Amino acid sequence: MNIDTLARDAYEGALIGLVHDIVFEGRAFAEILRDAGHCVVQGPLEGDGTSTSGCPQVLVMRIEAEDPACLDLIRSLRSSPRARAVPILGVTTFDKMSLDLQELRSHGVVGLVDARSPADHALQRIAQIVRPRGLRRGSERVRCFFPVDVERDGGRVREYALDLSVTGLRLTSEQALEENTDLQLRFSLPLVSDETIETAARLVRRDARRNSSGRYEVGVFFYPLEQRYVDVLRQEVERLLSPA
Repeated sequence: MNIDTLARDAYEGALIGLVHDIVFEGRAFAEILRDAGHCVVQGPLEGDGTSTSGCPQVLVMRIEAEDPACLDLIRSLRSSPRARAVPILGVTTFDKMSLDLQELRSHGVVGLVDARSPADHALQRIAQIVRPRGLRRGSERVRCFFPVDVERDGGRVREYALDLSVTGLRLTSEQALEENTDLQLRFSLPLVSDETIETAARLVRRDARRNSSGRYEVGVFFYPLEQRYVDVLRQEVERLLSPA
């Protein structure tokens, strides 16, 4: 397998592998990385996930539902012991009807970026992935409890969030929804923002049995999520993690 570009994050010292020629807003992502102060190293990546510069800390690749070669490529990477644990950031057009988010996650895809979004979204997501764990508390999942309006097939019901992260929610569900069900969510976090968050989400996990309150518990993944909402969610997670 050939990697077209390797990028070293200038301030984090992270090695980033660009599996494909990624373009944002008409510009090559490698060029955008240079302009953002990153050191870009071009060259091939060996089949075991290494290069002369070492093993990348994150891989960035195109993921499209209509291209089965995407999963084949991910499986090929995962067959290498050294590349098996490297997180993958997917760049996609978000075909909501076809992307199997749970399968992607099972192969180490830790996030998705809309190819039509500003390049800053991808830069920020990469920074979140490569930053040491102690510096990314905003990506942690924390317990919570607040109402969430859930819309599906033209109907709307009131459910409740049970835990929260910047990338998704665990919430109650009166119905036994199937995995990969698309939802529209609406909720507020009044202690950190006056803005109501409205976002699409996909169900990626459902408990097989009802909980003690007679409801199912489901995990949902936000996508695409506007940057202003990312900031609000991060503030709420930080607030919940902070000592009282």
